Amino acid sequence: HRINNLVYLNIEYCTKISSKTLSKLFRKLNTFKTVILDNCTQLEDIVLDSLSKSKNLETFSIKWCLFSDNQVASLFKECKMLVNLTLDGCANIGDNAINSIADNFLRIRVLSIRGERTAKVLVSEPAIIKVALVQIQIGLKKPESRKVSTDGSSPTHHDMSNSPDPSNLSSPRSQRESPKSTIEVLDLSRSLITDIVMEYLAKTCSFSLRILDLSYCSNLTDKGISLLKSCTKLEELRLEGLEIVTHNSIEQVVSSCLYLNKLNLSGCRVLDSTVTLLAKTHTDLHTLILSGCSDVTDLSLQALATYCKNLRVFNLRSNQYVTDVAMMKFAKKCSMLEHLNIARCKNISVITDLAQRLPGTSLPQHFGVVDIKTVN
Repeated sequence: HRINNLVYLNIEYCTKISSKTLSKLFRKLNTFKTVILDNCTQLEDIVLDSLSKSKNLETFSIKWCLFSDNQVASLFKECKMLVNLTLDGCANIGDNAINSIADNFLRIRVLSIRGERTAKVLVSEPAIIKVALVQIQIGLKKPESRKVSTDGSSPTHHDMSNSPDPSNLSSPRSQRESPKSTIEVLDLSRSLITDIVMEYLAKTCSFSLRILDLSYCSNLTDKGISLLKSCTKLEELRLEGLEIVTHNSIEQVVSSCLYLNKLNLSGCRVLDSTVTLLAKTHTDLHTLILSGCSDVTDLSLQALATYCKNLRVFNLRSNQYVTDVAMMKFAKKCSMLEHLNIARCKNISVITDLAQRLPGTSLPQHFGVVDIKTVN
């Protein structure tokens, strides 16, 4: 009762808080800018109805919550200052909520709708494309539609006929206007998107996208991944579990996206030539995940040891070809290395020797996680 200007609330995993209590709080205080309700599966729609009074809400996260699609859409309609949205694992979230992002001209910087093995993403491709198109339109124009009209009514429904065609975004007029989407971080992992979405994202978010997660989007092919070469601002890219994606598309992306410093290629069809190209063109590489990349050999580690001396995290889990000699040389040259995963690497036995030199450290052999800095 004494706090009148609370702006941050994080109650993730607080499953004992009732909807009635939280709703009462949101009705009393409308000053929140950040609200995190992750894994509060007991909460009901009445909570979001009360939260909608917080017009300055900027960051909203409801991982694994069970709020209805329509109620989330209504919240987006009222809270037009939202820029960071995390809706991971929300089994009830679908097109209504995502379309509401576009319809209300939300200037989104971070959007995560990650699915999970037990909760697939219900959002369709047209809804994702619609958000991408509106974000590029926001970048071209002043966000006048974010303002509430003088009579207190909400902005009119967005007419998608005025959205720019991605095929025309490279025209002279578009270049003069420097089109720039607002989306910087996008997580679509475990969704059912296809290469069609990649075409839109590559053309609408190429000037802004820094972090992209497409892990386990099993419908994506080399054609779609190769389009990411236009996203030259990418710093982190996750393609884990894309088993039909090959070195052909990955090498195109690596050659163009020179700011990449974190790359997850687990399960992709990566060759030594891919890793060598990456090492030569990205000497500041921080994280490289090659778990399950069965064609990687000693040649890859030699390239990384030569060019990527600032590497901090390296995962080679389940490799069949890299040897002890190459691994020890790699560890010696990459002196900044903090985490190394060589679990289930058939030809690497050095893990046992390292474990003996790490007294008091839990180091199960089947995990193979080594902190190189602690080795004498």
